[in-house]
Amino acid sequence: MLNTIKKVVGLPIFLATALLATAGCGGGGGDDEQVVNACGEIGLGAKIINGQSCDGISQSTVVRIAAVVSVFGDERIEPICTGTMVASDKVLTATHCIVNRYRGFPVVNHGILVGEPGSASYFAGRSVSVAPGYREDAQVDRLFNDAAIISLTQPTGLPTTPILSSRVPSIGEEGFVYGYGIREQNDTAGETADFFTLEAGTMTVSEVTENHLFVLFSGGGVNVCNGDSGGPLLVRDAVGQLAIAGVVSAGSVPGCVAGDVTTFTNLQSPVIQRWLQRVL
Repeated sequence: MLNTIKKVVGLPIFLATALLATAGCGGGGGDDEQVVNACGEIGLGAKIINGQSCDGISQSTVVRIAAVVSVFGDERIEPICTGTMVASDKVLTATHCIVNRYRGFPVVNHGILVGEPGSASYFAGRSVSVAPGYREDAQVDRLFNDAAIISLTQPTGLPTTPILSSRVPSIGEEGFVYGYGIREQNDTAGETADFFTLEAGTMTVSEVTENHLFVLFSGGGVNVCNGDSGGPLLVRDAVGQLAIAGVVSAGSVPGCVAGDVTTFTNLQSPVIQRWLQRVL
């Protein structure tokens, strides 16, 4: 299942750099069949029968966000978050994934990684647009307008996913979640975050505000966790097509365990919608 966000140095909230964790870790309930179906919803297969990992990630609309890190003059590509292709050369993620430094070293660019271990391709970013009004509100312990779009230097040829604009998600509605991050609760060392495993599952919306969508993880089903930041919450639009309703932003409990509340940036926010129309 998906596990929520880990703490980012310098911020008092737990930011979702998360990956999907296995069943029993998630926020809305979901059995193995639902997880397998979640892979199929974006045109991918399941690696094993009743599994939770999606197969065929080289053709996935959900991709790995990578940072190009300068380590003593040597540039290294490091996967750090999750994102969704919204155009042939544009990927949607979270603003907090656009970092200036990674593990103490300067970041010189952001892009995406596509493909399987040993054969992944890197697509470099050309520019980044962050949603206006991005900020941390310490009083409510969450981020606002936590969404960004990386424009790439060339088209990827990957499938794209539209952004929800026809309706507002409702409380009790079930959506699909995807991520490359941590796959087990309480994995504080990040040992299950290899960024080559795309996990999928379902979560149920527990609260909706103009700026956020919330999901409470009761301890069963799936949850999002470190490495899943920037990943999508997909729901059906007015004509039944899957569309991106939210972007993984933050979690409330370290270790992505029961009681964790995942915060998604609500893409229905008027500020976000105007920004998306301009950028896309």
